[in-house]
Amino acid sequence: MIIRLKISLFVVLLSFLTITSTALADTDWQYWNALNFKKSINKKVDFKVSLYERFNRSMHHLFYAGFQIGPVFKIKQWLDISPSYCYIQSKDSKGHFRQEDRPTLDVILKWKMNMLKFTNRARVEYRFLKTYSHWRYREYLMMGLPFSIRKHSVMPYVSAEIFYEERRNEFDQRRFSSGVLINIIKGIDFDIYYLFRTDKDSNTSDEWTDANVLGTAFTFSF
Repeated sequence: MIIRLKISLFVVLLSFLTITSTALADTDWQYWNALNFKKSINKKVDFKVSLYERFNRSMHHLFYAGFQIGPVFKIKQWLDISPSYCYIQSKDSKGHFRQEDRPTLDVILKWKMNMLKFTNRARVEYRFLKTYSHWRYREYLMMGLPFSIRKHSVMPYVSAEIFYEERRNEFDQRRFSSGVLINIIKGIDFDIYYLFRTDKDSNTSDEWTDANVLGTAFTFSF
């Protein structure tokens, strides 16, 4: 138990030092929050609803809000497939909110290696916007170290995600995060994390815009 705790703390510390070595400069700080509600239909199907809100400009201004809804099909112990619909209101460069409808398909692989837990999610989404519509591909990889403290499961983790934009024909966004997922009581999980996000400038070919994110998420399972 003590060894696992020391290893987990080392993983979190190392990831924070790596991610934040260049991130804590003069970049925007944001706050992202999510509420997830998951209902088990049977042993093979869950139904999930997620509510999102995000604040930028030193965490004071709402710039993103929406919801995502859809089933999760548990095909195998190591494979989930989840089609869903996502509705988003987000601010554009001029400060006006724009609507986006986003059908999404996730293919999620899960496996364990010694004490480590891995999740690999491949996501394809079609973004319906007022001015244009296009495909986007996202690849997400998470590595966690689960253990228990007084019958509560705890999992420090690190993750990375890349975005491929079909309209621009290039990878234009990267996310790196480190956090801890905690089971508070049966049916309620809490996730707190730091995320470093970098986006490729649409007007140039070699400049990136960075943002620091403090994120939280509650998941309620029924």
